[in-house]
Amino acid sequence: NYDQALSNAQKVLDNKEASQKDVDDAKATLDDARAALNAFTTDKDKLNVVINRDGKVSHDDPTYQNATDNERTAYDNAVIEAHKLSADPKATQADVNKALFNLKKAKETLDKRATNKQKLDNAVKQSFDNPNPNDPNSKKSVFYQNAKNKVNDPNAQQAVKDYDDAITNAKNILALPSATQKQVDEALQKLKTAEENLHQNYSSDKSDLGKALADNVNGYLLPAYFNAHAMGIKEGSNAQSAIDFKTYNDAYHAAKKLLHNPQATQTEIDTLKDALINARKVIEKYTTDTT
Repeated sequence: NYDQALSNAQKVLDNKEASQKDVDDAKATLDDARAALNAFTTDKDKLNVVINRDGKVSHDDPTYQNATDNERTAYDNAVIEAHKLSADPKATQADVNKALFNLKKAKETLDKRATNKQKLDNAVKQSFDNPNPNDPNSKKSVFYQNAKNKVNDPNAQQAVKDYDDAITNAKNILALPSATQKQVDEALQKLKTAEENLHQNYSSDKSDLGKALADNVNGYLLPAYFNAHAMGIKEGSNAQSAIDFKTYNDAYHAAKKLLHNPQATQTEIDTLKDALINARKVIEKYTTDTT
């Protein structure tokens, strides 16, 4: 081995009576032993590859931001130790292998913290209240329209703004490569909250329309109804009686249809309810005069 060859070479060097052959043999043996040590030189190639591949995660990277404090510290320490050993000419293979393992493990831990946008993406795709705020002609839900139509209600107008802001922000976060999990989760919660506010507080109330229809379900049996119809036939389709008769009929059937329409807005409901009530009042003017 090398130590034995070195010891023997030193003895030959110290021996004043050593022959040239002794010197040459000692030198050759020492050279061979030294060459044999090269097989045990610390190999840092794999460590350097991993440093270049895994040791450059920015502190702004989403995986780093999403990680716990302990995971970030473990990664930072692994990078520092890997660079230190890569530059240390006295580093042993055991130390290099350990640094290599620790850096790969720390990076794999960060990789598992990649931002997951799936839930937010699904929520945006399923959101229907006003999915395209920048398009005034896009389809809007009944809840959104009801709130939007309450122009004098600051809470309703705020609910509309909150939804528009939330859906816009959610789309922006989805398109942001550097979005952290915290940003994604916050965007998802804001969108859910905005939707719940619209759905819980601005649904259409059809109770008054239903009552108006109930009051008129037998309207066609009223003497006034028959009188208006008869006068309309007698006086012609352009006569006021014919117009009033048609208006009442149209209002009743339109209200009945709207009652079963799940997409009816509160404005549409209130408008038809009032139209039916007013048409009924007009028809009642044709009540038979018994005086």
